[in-house]
Amino acid sequence: MVSQKNLFRLSLLLLIIIFMAMPGCAGTLSPTAPAATEEKHLYGPLKSGETGNSPTYYDFDDVLIPPELKLDTQKSMVVSTSTFSGGVLVLNGYVDQASLIDFFLKNMAKDNWQLKGSIKYRHTVLTFEKPNKGCVITIGENAFNTPVEIWIGILHEPGSGQLPLRQPRL
Repeated sequence: MVSQKNLFRLSLLLLIIIFMAMPGCAGTLSPTAPAATEEKHLYGPLKSGETGNSPTYYDFDDVLIPPELKLDTQKSMVVSTSTFSGGVLVLNGYVDQASLIDFFLKNMAKDNWQLKGSIKYRHTVLTFEKPNKGCVITIGENAFNTPVEIWIGILHEPGSGQLPLRQPRL
């Protein structure tokens, strides 16, 4: 019986051998060009420069997302009511965990978030706060993928009628 750990090692070795046997294909891929079948965000980005090459704000106008991360709309969820807005943005990409941590620490501070705590190593958790807002960012580390979840909660004052989220295009 093959253990799950040994199966993973065997699969990884097989992938390395396959990639080494196909060196001619490496020059045909463009890491910065968006894929033709790239899934678009439900409402589109709030602010962006060149698509795929610069950081983007998605549903929340004060949480910047690096261009290497792609939004998974099937796993993400955003809710907005008269007193609360929030949800989770699920993103994936092949990005170094340490560079993602640096990106979020720098850009969250630029958007006036205060770092309240962190946990690091296999998974990193960063917690941020603003008046009436909270944000938790988890950064995982897998062999060929860096999963990121951004949890956000925003409390609105009753009667403000404020909905900071972008409304869907109908």
